[in-house]
Amino acid sequence: PYMLDDRVDGLSMKLLPNPNYHDSTRQPLNEIMFKIVSRDTSLTDLFADGEVDVVELRDDDLDVVRDDDTLRGQSAVYETAGNWFLVFNALKKPWDDARVRRALSVALDREQLVGLVFEGAEMPSTSLLPNAVRVSGVSETYVAGLDRENNARALLAEAGYSEGEGIPPITFSYHRTARWDRLAEYLKSRWSRVLGIEVRLDIRDWKDFLNFTVMPGDFDIYRAGWNAEYLDPDNWHNVLWLSHDDFLRSGWVSVEYDDLIKEADVTRDDATRRDLYAEADLLLNMEMPGIPLATRARAFLVAPNVHGIQIDPLGGHLILDSVRVTES
Repeated sequence: PYMLDDRVDGLSMKLLPNPNYHDSTRQPLNEIMFKIVSRDTSLTDLFADGEVDVVELRDDDLDVVRDDDTLRGQSAVYETAGNWFLVFNALKKPWDDARVRRALSVALDREQLVGLVFEGAEMPSTSLLPNAVRVSGVSETYVAGLDRENNARALLAEAGYSEGEGIPPITFSYHRTARWDRLAEYLKSRWSRVLGIEVRLDIRDWKDFLNFTVMPGDFDIYRAGWNAEYLDPDNWHNVLWLSHDDFLRSGWVSVEYDDLIKEADVTRDDATRRDLYAEADLLLNMEMPGIPLATRARAFLVAPNVHGIQIDPLGGHLILDSVRVTES
C-alpha cells in the first residue's frame, strides 16, 4: 500500500501511499516516517518527548517501561508464531509416563519463569503451539499458587512417586547462555521444591548442542524452540510431533494422534480440518511430550492517538495498512 519516497542513509525513510495500489482503504495514512537511531539512543526518551508515535522496544528499554507507570500504560505486546519449550525422552522411564510429564509441566509458575528467565517480551505459554497457529482454546489448566503445586504433586503420586519418592534425577540438557543458565537454575529450584525431583545439568557449547539435538541418544529433557514457517497448525503438528518423523527425537508415539494428523492432512473441508487439529491439540496437551514455556513476542510503545497496530506473527513486522491516527 505504501512506497518509498525519500531516504536519508542512517537517519530516516519516508513512505507515501502508492498511487497504483488497488485498494485505497488500506492507505489510511498520508505519510509514514521511519527514524533510524543508534544503539545507544534511548527509545523511551524519544517516545516520551513526542518525537515518535510508535517504537519497538529493545530488551534494555523493556526494563525502563516496566518501572514507569505512564510508559507501561502505553505499551503493547504482540505474540508471534514461535514458542520455547522442553522436549522429553518419552522412551525412558519415568518420562514415558504422561502423568509424570504433566506433573513437571503443571509444577511450573510460568509468569514467574518468564519474568526470571527471559529478557525480552516473551509471554507465558501453557500450550506447545503458539496462539497464532493453534485452532483450539485448549491448554494446560493454569491455576495459581498452592492449587497448581498440589495438582502437580497429585499427578506425580498417581504415577507412583508420592512426594517424589523413588523418582530418579532428571538431567536437563542445554547450551550455555545467560538466559538458559537462568532457566536451568529455575527448573532446579522449582522441581526440587514442588516435586522433590533433583535436576542435574548437562551444559554444552552451541555446536555440540546442535549435534546433540540431531542424535541426542540417552537423554532426559532438553531445551527447544520453533518458529512457524507458515501460519497453519500443519507446520507444528505434522512437522514436530508425528511419530514416524520424530523430528524432535522425543520418541513419543501416539497412534491416535498420528491418525488425527493424517486425516487432517488429506481432508478438504475446512471445518472438519479445524476440528481434527483441535482434537490433536487436546491430545498433545494431555500427553505432554514436551513442556511449553513461553511464546515469543514483540513489545511496542504506542501513542494514545495511534490505533490498529498489528504485527505479522511470522516476521514480526508492523502491518501498516491497519494503522489509523486520530487527532491528539
